[in-house]
Amino acid sequence: MISGVSASLSALRAYSTSVASSAANVANAETNGYKASQVLLTSGPTGQGVSVDQIRQDPTPGAMIPEVSANPNPQNSLATQVMLTQGSNTDLTREMVNMNVAQQAFEANLTTISTQDQMAGTVLNLSA
Repeated sequence: MISGVSASLSALRAYSTSVASSAANVANAETNGYKASQVLLTSGPTGQGVSVDQIRQDPTPGAMIPEVSANPNPQNSLATQVMLTQGSNTDLTREMVNMNVAQQAFEANLTTISTQDQMAGTVLNLSA
C-alpha cells in the first residue's frame, strides 16, 4: 500500500510543477517576446508514479504586433512611427487544456490516496 501512496504523491508533485509552468505562461501571455515553457512528464524511476522528465522552452516565435510610438523627428510633431514587436508565443487554449488535465490527475490521485487510507483503516480495524 505504501508504494501506491508514494506513486500518487509523485504524480501530485509532477502535476504541481506542470500547473506552475502553465500559470507562469498565462501570467506572461501579454509580455512581448515571452517564450512559453512546457513540462514533459514520464513514468517514475521504478515504473510507478509520475515524474518531471524536463521543462523546455517553446522556441516558436510569437505573433508580430504593431507598436506605435512618437516619431523622434522634432520638425513633425504629429508623425508617428510603427514598429513590429514579437509577442508572446503562449497558446492560452493549450494552457487551459493542460490545467484541466492536471485537475483531473489531482482528483484521481487524491481519490487513490483516500481509498488506500480507508483500506488501511479497515485492515487495522479487522486486526484489532
